[in-house]
Amino acid sequence: MRLFFSFFKNSLFSSIKELPRNTIILLYGSCACGDLSSDLDIVFILESYDEKLYNKIENFIVQFQNKNNMKIDVEVPYRNKLIYTFAEVYEILDYSLFKTNDNEYIITPIIVSEEYFSGVEMRKRLLLNILTTYTKIVNGNRKTIKEFNNLAWKNLVKIVSSYNCLSNINVDEFIELLFFDKKRKVEGEDYLGYKRENPKLEVHLRKKLINILKELKKNKIVFRKNSENYTIL
Repeated sequence: MRLFFSFFKNSLFSSIKELPRNTIILLYGSCACGDLSSDLDIVFILESYDEKLYNKIENFIVQFQNKNNMKIDVEVPYRNKLIYTFAEVYEILDYSLFKTNDNEYIITPIIVSEEYFSGVEMRKRLLLNILTTYTKIVNGNRKTIKEFNNLAWKNLVKIVSSYNCLSNINVDEFIELLFFDKKRKVEGEDYLGYKRENPKLEVHLRKKLINILKELKKNKIVFRKNSENYTIL
């Protein structure tokens, strides 16, 4: 895998010389877990980009997958998932992903349609999933990536707790609520996008949840009862 990342990164920056060196590039999905026959789930986060740079990045990604006999998944078009700006990430993570009803967040259903997959809500949901799921860093400042991860996790805890009317958070039960929507009885791509078949995902989610709960405790947003249980203040 390390050789793959190195080869990919070198090929990318050699082919697109105007790509800023501080661009954050994250690999997620099956490929991040080592399945190199899967599609290349990848996201770029940079200060700004124009149409010319966007086209070069998309063309490179498509050609790289074709050359390496990888699948290409465009159910969600590249236009809606490939590139975000730093400003857009901050805006999306400002607790604006889902609507509220009586101050409670509503995790709306995924609508299987070209219009929905090309829309703003899908773009926001993808970003939340990418920044909280298991990823591999191809490029970028780790401090900035950690900041984005923490913002996404704070967002996720707030949304899922509100949606499920939680006053207490048990780590194991909360992880299950990330996989499965008890209200609508759906999971995976029909819910928040976390898939149980990913062998490294549950370990990752548990570790990150515990870390963010510790931070929320410092900020007096939750009260720690013990290592597995917290009360929302």
